[in-house]
Amino acid sequence: EVRDLKMENKQMHNEVINLQSLLDLDNEECTLKEIAIQKEVIIERDKTIEKLQRSFKDSDLNNKILKDEVDRYKENFEVEKANWLDEKEKVIRYQKQLQLNYVQMYKRNKTLESEVDQLKKSLAESSQKTSQSSTKSKLFSKFSKF
Repeated sequence: EVRDLKMENKQMHNEVINLQSLLDLDNEECTLKEIAIQKEVIIERDKTIEKLQRSFKDSDLNNKILKDEVDRYKENFEVEKANWLDEKEKVIRYQKQLQLNYVQMYKRNKTLESEVDQLKKSLAESSQKTSQSSTKSKLFSKFSKF
């Protein structure tokens, strides 16, 4: 858009120069009416040139504002991206620690279950022996009364 405005501005400026040169060359042959018409054309062209220059300045200013806004968004994006990566790393470390803790707890649980099973077997064997010895004791006690 800015490029088009510059081109149009240049074309109008060239046309004004051309019209002024025509007036200078044929000053004697031109009638006052033709001069007035050419003057109006030049004035209109000058107004258009000024309007285009203002439009160009506004567009240039708007362009700078947009570039600044894009730069701010890029900067914010980079900051957010860095924060996100940091948080991601923390989560991954936390997940690894949780997994390690889970494996350790699983192993401890298996060890404890094994120990409990051993203790149950020992208790069963010991209560069986106790039961057998108490039965023997009862038998002996019955026979010793006779």
